[in-house]
Order: sequence, then structure tokens, then C-alpha cells
Amino acid sequence: ARLAASSFVDGRRGEIMTTLKKMMRQHEIAGDAKPAALTIGAAAKAVAKPKKGNQLSPDEDDSFDVNQDFTKIEEFDGMALAAKCLVRLCEAGNLTVAAELIQAKADVNMPEPDIGVTPLIGAANAGHLDICKYLFRKEADVNAVVHDGTNRTPVHTAARMGFASVVQLFLEKKADPRVEDLTKTTPLHLACKFGHAGAAELLLQFKANPNQSDDQGHVGINDAVAKDRFDLVTKLLEHGALVNVRNMAGLEAISFSRTPQMQHLVMKHDINF
Repeated sequence: ARLAASSFVDGRRGEIMTTLKKMMRQHEIAGDAKPAALTIGAAAKAVAKPKKGNQLSPDEDDSFDVNQDFTKIEEFDGMALAAKCLVRLCEAGNLTVAAELIQAKADVNMPEPDIGVTPLIGAANAGHLDICKYLFRKEADVNAVVHDGTNRTPVHTAARMGFASVVQLFLEKKADPRVEDLTKTTPLHLACKFGHAGAAELLLQFKANPNQSDDQGHVGINDAVAKDRFDLVTKLLEHGALVNVRNMAGLEAISFSRTPQMQHLVMKHDINF
């Protein structure tokens, strides 16, 4: 598998990198915000150091050279480069080239080496439902975590971005709707925090716990109340959300209300009133 992926990247590196750079320029022109580690600067860095006899001088550009001879690079890891390219392609929505890379035995569950994002998380982050479906056909792991210090999963990513169709696909593929990251944040927390009612409703339908708190004792309804989102609050209440759960600061849902209408709705469901 390693040799196949290395051979593919070696033979098509110019085409792949040209495509990647073109797509990243389009993202920049469109004003799309990308995490620093996911921009072309990160994608274009060489994945292995050159031989000692070929060290760059201080004033030379150390960016990725698509014409370099990979066989002359020490510690070259074709699978790592394939993983990096595959994540970028999945995030950019280029199913054609991503499929070719996978056919060349690139690992669909291998995190790219910079921040640990898997292809499925990259596709989920951009809402590419077709690529997510293709990755599942290639046995992508729906519960794989991102190794960036958060331990979030694909369904965390899709819920945060509000891609309801992607959230539904992940849940149908047995993603855990109650999964927690390192701060005990769940996908429902993120859907509520960023105001995504569709994603939140799907998570609730798949038995997400509306009263599951993060490591600060915070529950999703607090964010929905703070955003004055009657649709979100109502849906959470319908699924058993409690409004008198105190966080570590001693605050409960009514503490986050900003309007009399929201205060009235919360008070109707508060056992203390």
C-alpha cells in the first residue's frame, strides 16, 4: 500500500499540487476562511527533510517543489504525503482526484501529519456530502477523532458547521450522538452554540441528551437562550431539556435570556416558578 501510494503521488505530484494550489487560490479570492494549518502554505511544505548534501541556504525558498525527486529525500513517507493531499482534496470537494488517490491505496482513515485531520473530517468541515458517502464506501471510520488536542469526531465537525445532511448521514452510520471531546463538549452543544437548529433536531431525534453538560457544567439550552433562538429552545424543551441546570458559575438558562419573551418561555418550564 505504501509503495502504491508513493508511486501515485510521485507520478502525479505536479497535477495534484497544481489542482490544490488552484483550489486554494479560489478559496482566497472567495474570502473563505481556512484554519492556518489547512491553507496551501501548510499543504505545500515538504514532508521530509532533504539529504544533508542538499540543505537549503537561509535565503532559499523551502516551499514544496513539485518537480523534486522524492526518491532522493531522506525519510520520505509516501503515505503521509498521500494523507495530506487526500485531506486537502476532500475539504476542497475534488472527488475525482481524491478517488484516484484512494484507488492508489491512500488510507482513508490516516490523519494528515500537520494537525491530525482525517479525510472524513475534512469533508465534513466543508459539507461535502458526496465525498463523505464515497469515503464510507471505502470504509472510513465515522468515529475517528482528530488529533489536534480536541479529540472531536466527524459528527462534532458537521454539527458545528451546521450541515444537517452530513450530520444525518453520520448518525445513520452509527456515529455516537452523545460523544464528548476532551472538554466534554458534545455535537449538540456545538449545534446550539452556533445556532444550527436542523443539526440539533437530528441529534435529538437520534437520542442526544439535551441535559448532558460539558466540563463547565454548561448545557445546550443555555446557548440557545442566549441567542434568543425560540426554535432551538422549543425543540430542546420538547426533548426534555431542563432549564434549571446550573453551570459551574451558578448560572442557569434564565440567566442567559435577553428578552422578556424568552424569559417568559424559560420561566414556564422552570420548576422554581
